[in-house]
Order: sequence, then C-alpha cells, then structure tokens
Amino acid sequence: MTTIVYKDGIIAYDSFQTRGDIITDDNCNKLHIVNGTRFLLTGSVCDYPEFLSIAIGESQPRDGFELDVEGLMVKGGKLYNCAIQDEFWQTLIKREDIYAIGSGRNFAYTAMDCGLSARDAVKMAIKRDLYSGGRIRTIKL
Repeated sequence: MTTIVYKDGIIAYDSFQTRGDIITDDNCNKLHIVNGTRFLLTGSVCDYPEFLSIAIGESQPRDGFELDVEGLMVKGGKLYNCAIQDEFWQTLIKREDIYAIGSGRNFAYTAMDCGLSARDAVKMAIKRDLYSGGRIRTIKL
C-alpha cells in the first residue's frame, strides 16, 4: 500500500511499493500521467493499467470484477478522489479540504489535524505504517 495525502494545495506521497509483507521497490514514482491527467494510485499495482484505461474512457469495467485501486486524480486543474465500484466514479476535493488515502491514511489524517503539512503528514505515516516508506515526493497544485 502507500500513503498519499493532500493539504493546502500540496499532494505528498511516499515511494514504497509492496507485495504482501515484501518491499518490492523503495523508490517507486506513483505518479501516472495519461492524456494530460495525473493519477496517484494506491492498491494492487497489477490493477493499475486496467484502472487507468477505464478512468480515461478507453474501456469499461467488467461485470462482477472489482479492481483494488483508489486514487487521486488531477484533471483540468481540479483534484478528485477516484475509484471503481461497478463504474468509474470521482469526487471533487475542495482546495480547503484535507484528504488521505492508502494504508497510512489514518496516521496522516491525525498528523494533518495536528497542523502538520502534507509532506510532514506522510513523514509521520512512514514512522508508523509498515507499508509506507522511502522517499517523499510532492506535487503543487
């Protein structure tokens, strides 16, 4: 899993990629850019290509097949939370909101509630979440 957070116009995320309890990559760049839309994803890496294909409208979700992916999507200058549950859905995240996804989200929410920045919230999550770690990257919206 991972930790991906948003606060005050900044998205911050770690660089661990895991498979079960094994770290498969400690310097993974989780930013995917497809047709000018930026995606930061958490969940099963093997589901990412199909998720991205559905998200940009190239394909449709298969009946009865669930993808284990959730993400943040930057499209047209706006930030959305997105996932697939029978169909692709997206929910607008307002500029003043705080938001976190991935296995370290609870630690990140607590850190942001205590006044920490997006970057520092990921840093705090890395201290406590087994599936988050490595380098912290940021994107300014």
